[in-house]
Amino acid sequence: MLHTLFFLIGFSIIFVILGLSTSFIYDLFYEYIDLIRQVGAILIIIFGLMIVGIFQPKFLMMDRKINFKNRPSGYIGSILIGIGYAAGWTPCIGPILGAVITLGLSTGQGLVYMIAYILGFSLPFLTMSFFIGKSGWIKNITAK
Repeated sequence: MLHTLFFLIGFSIIFVILGLSTSFIYDLFYEYIDLIRQVGAILIIIFGLMIVGIFQPKFLMMDRKINFKNRPSGYIGSILIGIGYAAGWTPCIGPILGAVITLGLSTGQGLVYMIAYILGFSLPFLTMSFFIGKSGWIKNITAK
């Protein structure tokens, strides 16, 4: 359970930085707020079309992987794996994350929306970690 918490701390670092940057960008471009909202609305529609499968740009659908021979261990390793997981997973959740960032840009509340986004991802991880720790038969199945 502690490794899950540290993993989620690392995971959250990336998204908190994204949330803070959207709030910072909002402050920089406040005078262009109407244009940003219009462009944001168009991007949300495009992201929705990507989720549905109508619009699938090839250059955004490519996969990149990095393999490590020695993985970090301990609680610091869990944080680093969480950071790597979030950074690597960000393109996979791009349309939804893009909509959240766009909403944050248009309102200036990027950190608030990103914290809600983090909680939405963290709760299933915590729930699964709790039940896997309590269910020995799942461990036996996954170990085989």
